[in-house]
Amino acid sequence: MDTMSDRVLVDLGGRRFAGADPKERFAQPIPNVELFRELAASIRQGSALLALKSDELTTKSPIYAAYAQDLALLRRCHAEFQGCVRSAVRCSITAVAPGRDRAWEEAWQLLATQIPHTADVQPLDLPHTRAAKPIPELLVELQAEMHEGVERTLRPLADWLQLLAESELIGIVEWSGVDVGCYSFFRHEFTTAVTRGKKRTEVTVDDSQRFGSKTTYRILRDRTVATTQVLERHVHHIVDAKLHKITDYPHPVPSHVAMFLNSVPASLEPHLLIVEGTITKEERHRRLIAEGTRTETEVLSVYKGSPGVLFGPFNLIGWSSDDLASGGVFSSKQKAAKRKTGSARERLRRATGHLFTA
Repeated sequence: MDTMSDRVLVDLGGRRFAGADPKERFAQPIPNVELFRELAASIRQGSALLALKSDELTTKSPIYAAYAQDLALLRRCHAEFQGCVRSAVRCSITAVAPGRDRAWEEAWQLLATQIPHTADVQPLDLPHTRAAKPIPELLVELQAEMHEGVERTLRPLADWLQLLAESELIGIVEWSGVDVGCYSFFRHEFTTAVTRGKKRTEVTVDDSQRFGSKTTYRILRDRTVATTQVLERHVHHIVDAKLHKITDYPHPVPSHVAMFLNSVPASLEPHLLIVEGTITKEERHRRLIAEGTRTETEVLSVYKGSPGVLFGPFNLIGWSSDDLASGGVFSSKQKAAKRKTGSARERLRRATGHLFTA
């Protein structure tokens, strides 16, 4: 990964990022990385069509019902994938004072317009000519269609992740050793300045009103709202890296990270990991978006904590120990895991005490 460049230059599972010709970008294969292999396997495992056996069927009704279930499954996977990643981008907004929910929502509305759209997906196809075929032949074709439907669902999502990474909305992870690597993540700062103009008088006449109420005088003052967006790219070089499931991560996280973790759907939670390591080198690239392009780069030699939430080879959101200077919180998923562990320990303590006092 070329960390000192404004472009993400990396090869992930046979797919080129930034180095690919724009015309060839969407002709590339789905990255052959664990994330997409696991997602494909998870979808196939939940498929109703793939679970059917033709010798157990006497009518086509179970096939049609399984087709409907799998169509809903693929659409849900597509929607939850998008929602999870969009939530990570949303939670990367900074520089909005706590409690200013309206300002934060306005910032998100501006940032949301910069997120690329995913291609529409028609995952499965059941024309009348196929539906008219005998049960064994129909099932074989629809099961093959389901395998292709998984590919049709994941391919545009892989294309979308590439666009998000190249648009500097999500980061990339690169491992140079078992516990040594480098990853990037992004922060989006929005500041708003309001300037007031001169007063002016507006006069309106409404002849439909009674005499004495036809003329209305209004004193108006125009105001100009200038919004500035700053994109900050963080690159962390880490050592002694460890991976945790979300529920097993033992440390507090910044509130914006907890907000993201709370929004992760159950279907995607097994595919997200929190990496915990120590930063040995930190790079910060700040770019002023709203008033042209100017990049300021700062490279620091540091040694401090550096967690991030990984989605396969992508880093959806990250932070450092600096973000915990004012305190941290536990996400609802972490709290639930702690309660479950605490209850198990209490039951074990009571059982052990009973054995010794019996």
